[in-house]
Amino acid sequence: MTFDDICEAAGVDSSNCNSDMRAVITYMIQERPALDHIPQEIKDEVHRWNGSLNLFEVYDSIKSKSSREISELIRYAVKYYTGDMERGFKELAFHFGVNLDEEAK
Repeated sequence: MTFDDICEAAGVDSSNCNSDMRAVITYMIQERPALDHIPQEIKDEVHRWNGSLNLFEVYDSIKSKSSREISELIRYAVKYYTGDMERGFKELAFHFGVNLDEEAK
């Protein structure tokens, strides 16, 4: 999907968008990691956290899970969320010893 495709889908003439908007959309298209290979159960749990749990509650909900499941949940959450939540999940990754540079096997 390209910048022009997104504009067309939104019903916006791409020539009317400023260069900053073009740069942001282009970056997001190119840099956003592919999340298709993540199991649906992991996605569903991480999506349930959105806006309803703070990081302390997330910690409580995952601390008794297996190391593999914790790793999958945190890796997906880091890719899915942005801003303060992303930073918070990176802190949880550090706490649980999840290597975010390593792809899940």
